[in-house]
Amino acid sequence: MKKIAMAVLAAAVFGASLFAEAKVTFENKVFEDDVISFDDGNESTTDFPALKERMAVQLDSDKVDAYVKATLALDDYDGKHFGVQGEVNDWWVEFRPVDPITLCLHDNIYSDGSYLPIYDDNMAGGNIGSDGFTTVIRPPVFNKAFRLGLTVPFSFDGSEDEKDRNYFNGNKDDGEDENFHFGVGVIYSLPKFQLGFTAQNLTCSDDRVIGVSVNFPGTFVEGLTVGAGFTNAAAKDAGFGDILSFSDDYAVGVTGENVINAAVSYEKDAFSCAVETLISTEDKVDGEKFLFNKYVGVSVGYAATDALSFGAFGKFLLVTDSDVFEDNAMGFGFTADYAINDNNTVGVEFDYNMCGDASAIAVPVYWKYSF
Repeated sequence: MKKIAMAVLAAAVFGASLFAEAKVTFENKVFEDDVISFDDGNESTTDFPALKERMAVQLDSDKVDAYVKATLALDDYDGKHFGVQGEVNDWWVEFRPVDPITLCLHDNIYSDGSYLPIYDDNMAGGNIGSDGFTTVIRPPVFNKAFRLGLTVPFSFDGSEDEKDRNYFNGNKDDGEDENFHFGVGVIYSLPKFQLGFTAQNLTCSDDRVIGVSVNFPGTFVEGLTVGAGFTNAAAKDAGFGDILSFSDDYAVGVTGENVINAAVSYEKDAFSCAVETLISTEDKVDGEKFLFNKYVGVSVGYAATDALSFGAFGKFLLVTDSDVFEDNAMGFGFTADYAINDNNTVGVEFDYNMCGDASAIAVPVYWKYSF
């Protein structure tokens, strides 16, 4: 995967000289965002927050689009010795050999209605692509408002894990018959609304994902966006398990077999706000209780000047069974961002999470250069 990602990066940089109309965007971010204090009710620990350097570059042209994001981190991995480690966070390539067809590698393509603006991620039920190979067709008859995605999932890690492969003729090495996995999805976009549908891993009852979504961008009130969706995941992992984090080994969230998502955001002049929710339709699967089956997030933002902006947010996880935890889980955060100039921005955030006897504090900071 790393070799492929570096090839994507080289292609993006070199491609700008090959395509006269190509556009290159770049971001360099120096930051730390780790939990620096953890209390489990019995003891408190303080961990050195990893100092991270992240670069991301994207190329957009008539025929080829490409993106890669990679991060290196300086951290005390064993609590005593410092080291440097790198990670490729994401990459994708899109190639349009003919007008209505796009060929995609490692490209997850989400509908707008699957997005949670505060958590900043998309539901799996809104994805018409995958980490493998995807073909997207935009029929001219619909003025390219209709996108049909046909995807074959697999991994680019090159690992020996059977789950990272997609067998055409089955595989019995792990004691189970593996069917060929594929997915289909559609996204239909008009100025007043967007509809999405996806069906992933159709031949595998254990990994099948079905999702629908709808989004209304400014349809009812200017600046108001309303989105909602539903995800059914046979693996019982619809939703997110790390909405609130307390350490590298401890996070809580809302997941399940059937999860409803919804979000409302509004922006006017210097003011912005958002509300989002996840609701699992069951409180137990196979007799095992979930800790939480409802999540609500709220946020507000205010641009005091053209350069300085402030924000605040809250995240709340509701307990399914009061005997599991005495209290609901909740987190609060405050942000401040300052644009030094058109290319440089700095920011700081304060986060506090609590769940029963557990609590955590983090103070993320960053400096970002972009063009």
